Amino acid sequence: MTRIDKLPYSNVQMQGAQRRQWLCQYSPQHLQYCTTLSLFPVKGIGTFFYRMPLKTQKPYMEVHMLAIKKPLAPAIHISLRVVFVILFIAAIVLRIWLFQIQTSDYTFFLSQWYDFIKNNGGFAAFKTNFSNYNVPYLYLLALTTYLPISKLIAIKTLSALFDGLLALFTYLILKLRYKGSYIPVVGTLVVLFAPTIFINSSAWGQADATYAAFCLGSLYFLLKDRPGWACTFFALAI
Repeated sequence: MTRIDKLPYSNVQMQGAQRRQWLCQYSPQHLQYCTTLSLFPVKGIGTFFYRMPLKTQKPYMEVHMLAIKKPLAPAIHISLRVVFVILFIAAIVLRIWLFQIQTSDYTFFLSQWYDFIKNNGGFAAFKTNFSNYNVPYLYLLALTTYLPISKLIAIKTLSALFDGLLALFTYLILKLRYKGSYIPVVGTLVVLFAPTIFINSSAWGQADATYAAFCLGSLYFLLKDRPGWACTFFALAI
């Protein structure tokens, strides 16, 4: 598969009929690759529990091994919490380390939109149609132009922050179903370390986590029977 940052041309040259032709050619194998990558750890975990000898499968060690209802020793709780904190810090460090990467999407689009906003008076720039992204993201991008940080850091930090919001709503949704267990924390870590998430935000600077986080937030508020907030978050997502 051709990597987007290795393409010999920019997205500006891949609009209209050319873009549709390119998508028809490469989308199926890309989706297949993503599906394989996503199912690999799931199949691995399932195989592990399936092959576990029955004599070791105590009542609290079955498939819901992490949904422990029986009290654990304090030392185990402390150890698990330390591991979780280390992993959360590692997720942040991983993203910061990827900030240095510049792709064609950043060079030909995000960077130029940032410059246009900054050079045309911040929010006053929106009187001109300069981007094909949805306006909520562009408003947030405009806010970053007022910060005393570099353009690259501003754009990628904005995307990475929504990784955190996506992980937060993942935790809250799982918490509704698995109270008193570590499953919500594990689910949060899975989101933070999913390659399709941290590469998209921190390497490419893309904003997919932005609307995904709002969609997940909408789902959370639906589950909490808060239709007003659910509609608000869904509207922000689209």
